[in-house]
Amino acid sequence: MKDFLPLTATFKAPMVLAVGRNIPANNVREFVDYVKRQGSLSYSTLGNASTGPVLMEMPRGLTGIELENVGYRGETLAVTDMIAGNLPAKEDAWVANARRDV
Repeated sequence: MKDFLPLTATFKAPMVLAVGRNIPANNVREFVDYVKRQGSLSYSTLGNASTGPVLMEMPRGLTGIELENVGYRGETLAVTDMIAGNLPAKEDAWVANARRDV
C-alpha cells in the first residue's frame, strides 16, 4: 500500500466480506487463520475494474494471505455459486447487495 497516497474521499459505502457456510470463520481473524492454513482462497467480485480487488488488497497486504479474485459477470451468479459451495468468499457492497443475500 506504500504506492498509493490518499488524496480525498470520493464516496462512502459500507463493504462486507461474506463467506460460505463451509468456511469456519465468524470474524476476520478466523478468516485470515483459515486462509493461512489452506494456503490460498478464491473470492468473487464484479471484476478487476470494480472496487473489490482493490479492497481485498488491504487484508492481503497486511496479513500476507493469498487471495485470488474471480470476476463474475453478475451478483446472481456469484451468490448462486456461494450458496452451492463452489465459491468460498465474496466481497460486496452491504447496502446494495449483500444485505439482500443474507
